[in-house]
Amino acid sequence: MVDKTATLCLSNRKGGVGKTTCSIHIAGALAQRDRDVLVFDLDPQGTITRGLGYSEYYNDMDLDVTLHEALLDRESISQVSEVVKEHPEFDVARSHRRMTFDTASKLSGEPRAEDRLELAFGELETSYDYIVVDCPPSLDVLTDNALLATQNVIIPTYPEELSVQGLDLLFDQVDELEQWHETEIRKLGLVANRIENNADADEYVELFQENFGSLWEIWQVRKRVVLQRAITDGRGSIFTHDEECDMAAEFEKIATTLDDTFGFAEAEPPTEVTH
Repeated sequence: MVDKTATLCLSNRKGGVGKTTCSIHIAGALAQRDRDVLVFDLDPQGTITRGLGYSEYYNDMDLDVTLHEALLDRESISQVSEVVKEHPEFDVARSHRRMTFDTASKLSGEPRAEDRLELAFGELETSYDYIVVDCPPSLDVLTDNALLATQNVIIPTYPEELSVQGLDLLFDQVDELEQWHETEIRKLGLVANRIENNADADEYVELFQENFGSLWEIWQVRKRVVLQRAITDGRGSIFTHDEECDMAAEFEKIATTLDDTFGFAEAEPPTEVTH
């Protein structure tokens, strides 16, 4: 077992590629392997936060410290553990509606603006095997924070032209951050997500394999309504959902690859879940 938390983020400039869905199901697959996981909802829209049943928290404007304050205020960052909530499957660092107002714009230009998430990781009261960060669908300072704090990225994409264009923008941002900060941000793999059964989708999947298959893992997740439904009912990932899904096996492959990449010992076979 490694003695250091493995950190990774999921990012794509293009919205609607299933980034949040992938974040939850990857976290669920890691939890199935007996890993202690924190899902960090850095998206101001709070899809993970609200989807997992924390809508009341997300909309509570009377809270003193939320992720908004923790990222903006160097004193409040020490209270970042207050945004973390234990969930039956994994812990969640919850987003908040205040972040939709001006977190990114206020943070831009501040001293060490791109280091705030890394500082927040250091203030967490609980240690984890994995921290999985769900990025906003934009290439702003919040995404910069996620890429620099984790230094590992999984790229969910949809097999269509606009999503392919979004990949180029993300790659440019990663290159720029690596140059400015003299660091390396590792691309762990690409998730071809929500693949439909048609020739156009298959053509793009082949394109991903041709262009990137020799560089990274390419995982293929077919479109299944149950993957989204598992999240919106507030329970968690597909691994705790009542309905079975053949795509769960693909997320298990991702978790296995992550364990191998980060040097975790082989997990015991997961206990069968009965419903």
